[in-house]
Amino acid sequence: MKNKYLKSKLDLFMVITIIGATILLVGILVFITYVWFTDMREIKLFQRSMLTIISILITPLLIIIELPKIKVLILKPEGLVIKNLVFGKTKSYSWNEFDGYQTTSLNTFGGSVTEIMLIANNKVVFEVSSNYIKNYDEMARIIEHNLKSLGPIEYNALRYLKQRLFR
Repeated sequence: MKNKYLKSKLDLFMVITIIGATILLVGILVFITYVWFTDMREIKLFQRSMLTIISILITPLLIIIELPKIKVLILKPEGLVIKNLVFGKTKSYSWNEFDGYQTTSLNTFGGSVTEIMLIANNKVVFEVSSNYIKNYDEMARIIEHNLKSLGPIEYNALRYLKQRLFR
């Protein structure tokens, strides 16, 4: 690290997309709740039901799974700092607090996404995602240099959801 530390550069488009989608779905959920309790004849029962089901299923997933990934990661010679942009919290870790890291990759509509999961006390502390961080490769090299690889894990959507929902 030339500057003694390296700060993650968030992909602004992805951050705005996730925050915008979350706000949109919460708005739809509020609107649909209003529609259920008022007599709006323009919106039929099937439409109400579908919008309700979609909003109830997807909104919590965005809030629980995707929003926590929108954090700034600062890598330092002695450890790393994770700044939560949504809640303003900062947490510092020493490199020796980690058991190591695992990697996984998945193919999405936009291409391949790789994640490094930082593991401490046998739990995922933070996921560094190539989907949200522009300088992912540089961050990955520093993490790989400072932490032990616990091996790659094959991406499994069900396991992924279970791990994120029940941390």
